[in-house]
Amino acid sequence: PLSDHTFADETECSGDAVLSQLLRLQAQADSMEQSHDTRGAVDCRLQAVALARHAAVATPSDVRHAITAYRHVLANQSRLYSTFHMQAFQGLCQLKYARLLHQHPDDDDAVASLREACRMYDPLHLMVFHVVMLSCRLTLSHGDDCPLVQDAIALLHDTQRDQHLLVAAFARLGLAPLQVDGVDTHSWELAAAHADEFDLLWSVTPLSPAQLGKLSHRHKVNQLPGHDLVVSPAKRYGRYITLQGDHGRYEFNFMPPEFYFPRHKGAFVKAFEAMRGMARFSDRVNADPHFKRRWLVTKTAPSADPSTAAVTILTDPAQLEATPDQQLRIVHVVEPMLFSGHKAHVGVFVVVSSIDPLRIYIYHNVLLRMSVQKYPAALDSSSPRESFEVSDTSWLPPWEVDDLKAHYTELPSTQSEGTSHLKVLLRHLEHVGVDVAKFHKDVYSNVVKTIAASRGHFAKQARQASPQPSIDSFFQLFRFDMEIDDFGKPWVVSVQAQPSLKPQHFGSGSTGGLFSALTTDLVRLVGVLAPRDKTSAQLVVQVREHTGSHGWLTLG
Repeated sequence: PLSDHTFADETECSGDAVLSQLLRLQAQADSMEQSHDTRGAVDCRLQAVALARHAAVATPSDVRHAITAYRHVLANQSRLYSTFHMQAFQGLCQLKYARLLHQHPDDDDAVASLREACRMYDPLHLMVFHVVMLSCRLTLSHGDDCPLVQDAIALLHDTQRDQHLLVAAFARLGLAPLQVDGVDTHSWELAAAHADEFDLLWSVTPLSPAQLGKLSHRHKVNQLPGHDLVVSPAKRYGRYITLQGDHGRYEFNFMPPEFYFPRHKGAFVKAFEAMRGMARFSDRVNADPHFKRRWLVTKTAPSADPSTAAVTILTDPAQLEATPDQQLRIVHVVEPMLFSGHKAHVGVFVVVSSIDPLRIYIYHNVLLRMSVQKYPAALDSSSPRESFEVSDTSWLPPWEVDDLKAHYTELPSTQSEGTSHLKVLLRHLEHVGVDVAKFHKDVYSNVVKTIAASRGHFAKQARQASPQPSIDSFFQLFRFDMEIDDFGKPWVVSVQAQPSLKPQHFGSGSTGGLFSALTTDLVRLVGVLAPRDKTSAQLVVQVREHTGSHGWLTLG
């Protein structure tokens, strides 16, 4: 069979060197394909994949090139493998592609590739049988790759567990999918027609009142009507400015200034000049002349996906440009406190379980994430996005950061939350001289002020959505994302209404334990009640403060 470089000895090298070698290998492979040397082309692309995956510094750019290389491998296999009757090797490549995808951006594609690999060995669509058959055949034909079969089985288990973590929490607490005539319901019309048969409605897509059917006191719906007032950046900040005018800047000073161009052009220019005239008390001014005077500009079309929006750093209003089909969101950059050179991102999980009375619960642990690359000495438009942004799929675990790793007495895993990320963060902040009691209070205050100020809006929208007597069928899980400035102050930069509950797995640890505990406690907290279950008064939900065990802190 073709040579496979996946387990060959490789020389570790830096990201720049990896990228140059990847480009060279891809050009060489393209040239071979043009001369119909498919065998050599596949060899080159496999070598490129192995090089990127095993490099000492694998940047997101390297990973993208590696995945692109493997896509070319798979695209060119049909002609080669049909000629040489090497379907087993094609399945092997699919498995390696699935593993690469699973380690980086897309588990859904990983599952699809895994299923395709298994399909090549037997026409039956029984996944376990496929994996067993795959193991037997690869043991005979590709003994050196037997460990990969175990990876495939582990990959299958991991992806299924990750994708259904919330469903697993439902199952642990005795909740089963609604069935009509013995079949799971996948239709809103059927669900609404059988409202008396379900107790919890959980949707990851927006719901309209007409889809809900007739709700009673026992029903629970995971979408708080009107929650877009908290989630939408423009609406959230507009409400924040109103509250700032009503109650003063001292009480409402936890969101960075934000403007929308061209609508707020005049106000932005005025704010820019005001920032330019403010005194800056930091040694960083000497090395960074634009310290605390830069803005993050996001360019999006009205219907575009925000995650794909172009981002630039602005230091002069004259740099502003927008086409008629674009809108610009301009946010003042929070100059971050650095942890071994990396920027921190703090995710605070919040549940609003009742509107009247307003009940707010905050999970005892946080999702602490670091930027993949170190924050630049002077941030500008040429700075890598991974140095100043953290996304759900691209971040560095805090337990691998030198400033924090010593505070972890137990690493997080798929089975355990490990040492509380919040406790680790507070210990470090105290070590560098931050008033941690005030920091802790500010985090909670930011959450409560944002939600409490929207209570009237929530109640009005809930009554419109549900004409029944009770408006307490609705609850919402939020994630408040905060950044810490160089003085140790938390700033709210975004709010997610459907936060990702998909664990991230690293060689050194995992967020699986955190999300597993979070989802289980969430369902318990909401208190799903069937008609013949105990009454609400008989249900007891344990609420614990920061004891290291699972639980939520009541703030309302």
